[in-house]
Amino acid sequence: MPDIGTLFPDTDPQYLNVCSINLLQIVLQRIKRNGWQVAQMDSIIITDLPRLAPFVAPIRKSLAAQLKIASGLIGLKAKTTEGTEIALKRKSIAALSIVLLVPRKR
Repeated sequence: MPDIGTLFPDTDPQYLNVCSINLLQIVLQRIKRNGWQVAQMDSIIITDLPRLAPFVAPIRKSLAAQLKIASGLIGLKAKTTEGTEIALKRKSIAALSIVLLVPRKR
């Protein structure tokens, strides 16, 4: 399947300010049509501000509901750059994610 930039190009105005949950649902439908389902997810979110630690549990719960898996199958870590400027302060957030897909149960 194509990557996210091919599916949702940033040059297409229909994706400007679109809710990421809507994009996730489109991707999940494609995954399902191709015979797969999400088994696990692991993500690292890198940002100095805002501080995400207080929101990790609610984000994990929301993702679990969208992915239809137990929240314990979602690893979610919030990290700061600790001065390395990997993400620009108050201007950017970096996210690294891995999703394990398994054949869909019929």
